[in-house]
Amino acid sequence: VLDRTQQSQPRRRKLLAAERINLRFYGEEWGSVWPASGGPLPRAVEASAYLPALGELRRVFSVRP
Repeated sequence: VLDRTQQSQPRRRKLLAAERINLRFYGEEWGSVWPASGGPLPRAVEASAYLPALGELRRVFSVRP
């Protein structure tokens, strides 16, 4: 809910009918976790999702420091 007031109730809605969603991070090599200890940002992030109607979709995003 945008501009929520005390009377409005939060709602959740599924945006994608994905069976699975995976994230991978690239530093020196690809991995499925990235340390949240305040280290450097990954060089790239890969997001892949499997949608029954479309199959697997994969996107790789470059991350600038």
